[in-house]
Amino acid sequence: MLIDQRIAIIGGTSGIGLAVAEAALDAGAEVIIGSSSQTKIDEASAKFSEKATGSIIDVTEEESAKRFFKSVPVGGATIAAPYLVDGFGNCLRHRF
Repeated sequence: MLIDQRIAIIGGTSGIGLAVAEAALDAGAEVIIGSSSQTKIDEASAKFSEKATGSIIDVTEEESAKRFFKSVPVGGATIAAPYLVDGFGNCLRHRF
């Protein structure tokens, strides 16, 4: 169960990312969806409960990633271990 956990999913507006967001919500998590498209964020958020929010991120720009993680609400749950995983499976652990 993911109750009281906050999950940030970059690319959570379609495909596997959307499925992960749905599964995390079903397991009780709060989900923050990241995408480069506000339209896609709005469309995905409309499918979810109030426990899902979204924010713009461009993973090719470090400052954009920092802004994304700083925009994550600090009340309640926290993101314990933020990772960025690209489409090639490369994973970077960052302290944002």
